[in-house]
Amino acid sequence: AASTAATPTLAAALKVGDALRPRRRRFTEEDVAAYAGVSGDRNPVHLDDAFARGTGGFQRGRVVHGMLVASLFPALIASHFVRSSPPPLFAISPSSWWA
Repeated sequence: AASTAATPTLAAALKVGDALRPRRRRFTEEDVAAYAGVSGDRNPVHLDDAFARGTGGFQRGRVVHGMLVASLFPALIASHFVRSSPPPLFAISPSSWWA
């Protein structure tokens, strides 16, 4: 049976309040446009600065899609916790999306 408890090594390595510091990544106009095209998420808070500024909570302007930011997580996790060579591939099986 699979265990959901953290391994002792992982529990010792990462504690509440710790921060993982990846290299900085600045998303470009092209990144946001490409993600909007692939995802179909064309919410103007991501694409239209004037619209975003006029919407409550976005006074600093438009924001990058949350899932675009989340796409960095596998590389961040692998760079801090995976100690294999070559690093493993991360994959999501579409067959697991439906019950």
